Amino acid sequence: MSNASADSKTCSLIDKGHRCTRPSINASITKRAWKAIQAKTDQLQPDPEATHSRICRHHKDFTSTILPVRSSKKAKRPSTDADMPQVNFSLLSTTTLKRYRKHYKLEEVASKPELIQVVEKHFASQKVFEMDTIVLFTNSVKRGLARS
Repeated sequence: MSNASADSKTCSLIDKGHRCTRPSINASITKRAWKAIQAKTDQLQPDPEATHSRICRHHKDFTSTILPVRSSKKAKRPSTDADMPQVNFSLLSTTTLKRYRKHYKLEEVASKPELIQVVEKHFASQKVFEMDTIVLFTNSVKRGLARS
């Protein structure tokens, strides 16, 4: 095995004066992150002779404890009912609303306005895990494209 091949499979950092020999993963450190790391510790340095910038799991975990946690502005803002999309159930037919009621085993009601209220209440109470839903949706689209 050549030195270049061995070099590309190991961490590209110098830790406490010695080149890390752990296997690298698909992770690296940005220039902005290096500034923050060097401000907090002098034990880590990039190896100037490395042919890549990938680091090992150990150093990825270590640097993540040093780096400040960044959060988006959206995450700081609490969500309100105004942020939620509204569904106008009155546009649906009585048959469709009854199928919804039957599927979710909701209470039996006499009129369409009462049925709309029951369906709206149930629909609004549903918890949706957005990331899981997006992942499932994209995977189903990919499977559909693969079958084409």
